Amino acid sequence: MSTGCGPITGDKLGLSFPAYKSQDEQIKTQIAGLDQTLTPGAKGETVAQIVAEEIAQGTRRAATGFDFTFLILKSASVL
Repeated sequence: MSTGCGPITGDKLGLSFPAYKSQDEQIKTQIAGLDQTLTPGAKGETVAQIVAEEIAQGTRRAATGFDFTFLILKSASVL
């Protein structure tokens, strides 16, 4: 099986899995970026909306995938 390294340079090929923030971290980041001039009522509504949107999105997870390309033979394509 392949080692996932370039045959000449030996460098790793492909991308590593991304590290996604947890829902709590996402919510905290968005709340920290809110406008400081919001009234307490408006801020509460905005925070509730942010929490609802993050919960609806669910947790992001990385997935492994492969990309295959198949070429038909030239003699078959002539037919």
